[in-house]
Amino acid sequence: LRKHTLSGDAYQFLQKSEIPSYHFQKSLRRLPIPKLERTCERFLAAAEAVLHEIRFMGLKSVVDDFRKTEGPQLQKELMAYDRLNKHTSYISQPWFDMYLSDRLPCPVNYNPFMTYSPDPNTVYNDQWLMVCDSGMLVSPEQVHACLAMILSDATTKLKANECVGSLTSLNRDRWAEVREELSSIGENAASLHTIDSALFALCLDSLDSEDPRRLIRSLLYGDDASNRWFDKCFQLIVDARGQATINFEHSWGDGVAVLRLMEESFRDTNKNHFVDPKQRVDTTVDISKHCRQISQGFDRHLMGLRVTAERLGRKPPALFSHPDFKYLSEFVISTSTLTTDTICFGGFGPVVRDGFGIGYVVSSSKLGAVISSYRDKRNAESFANSLLESLDIIKAIMMKN
Repeated sequence: LRKHTLSGDAYQFLQKSEIPSYHFQKSLRRLPIPKLERTCERFLAAAEAVLHEIRFMGLKSVVDDFRKTEGPQLQKELMAYDRLNKHTSYISQPWFDMYLSDRLPCPVNYNPFMTYSPDPNTVYNDQWLMVCDSGMLVSPEQVHACLAMILSDATTKLKANECVGSLTSLNRDRWAEVREELSSIGENAASLHTIDSALFALCLDSLDSEDPRRLIRSLLYGDDASNRWFDKCFQLIVDARGQATINFEHSWGDGVAVLRLMEESFRDTNKNHFVDPKQRVDTTVDISKHCRQISQGFDRHLMGLRVTAERLGRKPPALFSHPDFKYLSEFVISTSTLTTDTICFGGFGPVVRDGFGIGYVVSSSKLGAVISSYRDKRNAESFANSLLESLDIIKAIMMKN
């Protein structure tokens, strides 16, 4: 039988075409709006699992009132808004606004990182390819000369308060004020435009450490951020050991989009990279299962209803200001994962001050996690030890059966 693969040249017509990126946007499936009754039931089912009976009954009373009074009208308005915006999903704009309206610094609070797995074919480790704006290939000698010049020009490490990149780690309002002031001085405006117009930032780090804690701190927030530019869509960070990592600003896309970039670049440097067909089937099954579950959650729908009330200038329903609703909206344990062999690990900061941020990766041969927390609130190391104990227990149970 002839072997077929979706990674063959015959299937790359979109990637190789000149069709604009958003040409097919209107034909994409849109996120359905769940029924109000189902969302309320799912929310209460989640609440009942964590609240004491008295608190749960109090919250249930508020939810019951919401689905009989303000809820149906907001649902009607949300569906009308959805019908008028068929080019996108109802949650898309509020989701963008969430990322862009917050004034907290990008590092830790929003920018995650993902680290490339070592290339199994070490023969490729010294090969480079670069294309300039004229479309001409740049020779390895030219690339080497440019990087050597950059490194020689940075032999004296500046203090963080002397590096413009450090300013991108500030509160966003403060950084905006400083940036405007800098732009008014000399050629700074042109320099900032050059940085803004670049596809990405390349960060050549001098860090040479095998300590995972030390490495993760550098990748998550750049230590003193002197060699970072957190506003860029993504930063390619390469340390002294040749370890490559992408740290990306989150408003423009999710991890799946960045993973596509990483997998394409990883595959391009390793033409013999082979994915077991069983893995492809398992991944397809997982994706199909995920697609069937789309719109079956409750938090995005409730967010859409709350934003609808704000958009219409109405007073937010009592449900959204209820203490237990706020309590359930604070995710003490926030997790994220991407199943791939391209990434060896990735991570992000906690989404609440007293929480954990857990980025875990499941590959064909291992499972690993990066756990972050604020030192004055939680103990990530203790959590990691408990996680390992739990996995050992699960393994023991599975081995018995």
